[in-house]
Amino acid sequence: MKKPLIMLVDDIQEFLLTFEPNLRGRYGERYVVETYRSSEEIIGAIQGAKEEREEVALVIADHQMAGMKGVDLLIYLKDNHPEIKRLLLTGEAQAPDVMKGINTGAIQQYVRKEHMNDRDFDVFLSINNLLDTYGLESLAAAQKKTIEQIARDFHMQTLPSKMPEISGYSLAHAYSPLEVIGGDFFDVFKIDEQRYGLLVGDVSGHGSAAALLAKAIIDSIRTNAYDLSFPGKLLTHTNRLFLRYQDKVLIERLGSDSSFCTMVYCVLDFKQNILTFSSAGHYSPIVIGKDGSVSSLFKQEEDSACLGHPIGVAEMDYGEGTTVIAPRSRIVAYTDGVIEQESPTGQQFKGTLDEVLRANATLPVNDLLKAIWSAYDNHRGERLPTDDFTLLALGRGS
Repeated sequence: MKKPLIMLVDDIQEFLLTFEPNLRGRYGERYVVETYRSSEEIIGAIQGAKEEREEVALVIADHQMAGMKGVDLLIYLKDNHPEIKRLLLTGEAQAPDVMKGINTGAIQQYVRKEHMNDRDFDVFLSINNLLDTYGLESLAAAQKKTIEQIARDFHMQTLPSKMPEISGYSLAHAYSPLEVIGGDFFDVFKIDEQRYGLLVGDVSGHGSAAALLAKAIIDSIRTNAYDLSFPGKLLTHTNRLFLRYQDKVLIERLGSDSSFCTMVYCVLDFKQNILTFSSAGHYSPIVIGKDGSVSSLFKQEEDSACLGHPIGVAEMDYGEGTTVIAPRSRIVAYTDGVIEQESPTGQQFKGTLDEVLRANATLPVNDLLKAIWSAYDNHRGERLPTDDFTLLALGRGS
């Protein structure tokens, strides 16, 4: 399936050449960015996209253009394509036609164009908010798909098919949903030239509702990771977004089963070997030293500020903790389906997991996860899995 479109329209070519790279740099992994020189041209492009079954997520329009003004374009979109999110760039926020567009809901966000050079954060914050809303509102339409379609889209569009290459580090993952699609999710993505985001989470429930919600969460995390660079601030934003739409979307359309989510989000500065992290009710990742020592990433007293309740429970400000990643150490994040799996005699896998990590501390991360999976399989014996299984491993050096 093709990526949704972000369309930028302005009749000043120099502005398009300046602003388009910023959009591609921030949103290019999830969206296709296209530019146009007039409202008439972009209307034709939208019609063409609809015919090709491409989704248009957002239109960013300059107000003062030759021909149809930007505000008139957004009014047209509201009347004919209301699902498309709409942002106006203007130097005349108090102009009567702009005020009309705001009051009628045609303009969902606007940014003063003359301030964009020194206040770029304003425009990207507005874009982030609109893309968050687009992602959540897309859930209702996605519910009409079959389970097989949702599963295909979830795996192709959301979960990474391969790990990125990070200088000095290695990555590996293992993922096995309990049903065709599950509520577990993970992601590794580039934030900038020095940092990567690492995410592991678990939405309550299983099936299409949980998978759709996981997709919306991952999209929101990726959209806001650059501007909300501290993990605690990003989880705080995600929680507020979740709570804002909980009654409207999550409960009414997806069912009460998917009403909260646990996750751990880390930011790796691979040049300084620093990991900053925050948790929303999720189990602590495990740190394996080169000597085979096994410890929790979250040290209860030092990192208590980073430990918050699950996303969707109540308002809170999440904090974060920081650690230096030692040479030849490994960090393994996991979901509850890994450690809570019981053996035929009723013993959970947690104790066995620690033993496997100690015994295989020097293995490359790919081989380490294979050893965990083999031990997990032996542990459960003939007992069927009771939950999704997700592992994400990060190793520094060989």
